Amino acid sequence: MKDLESITFSRPFSGAHNLEQDRAMLSQMPYSLIKKDDQVVAVEMVDPSGYLRSHFVLPEHRGKGLGNAVEWNISKQCIK
Repeated sequence: MKDLESITFSRPFSGAHNLEQDRAMLSQMPYSLIKKDDQVVAVEMVDPSGYLRSHFVLPEHRGKGLGNAVEWNISKQCIK
């Protein structure tokens, strides 16, 4: 999966121990991300029970509406 490691390692407290769980979720559930210069700067995923989770924006990109953008995008995916 193309974005797996970028998503997993962009979130605080996440690391190699999350790779398999993230791989399973990303392969079956909606997710949304924003990249800048090939680096994930904002991400959000949906877990199997339908909860939005792992909503994260890098500190230097906060306050720019990126969190809102990934949340709107993932919400639209869930409605479809």
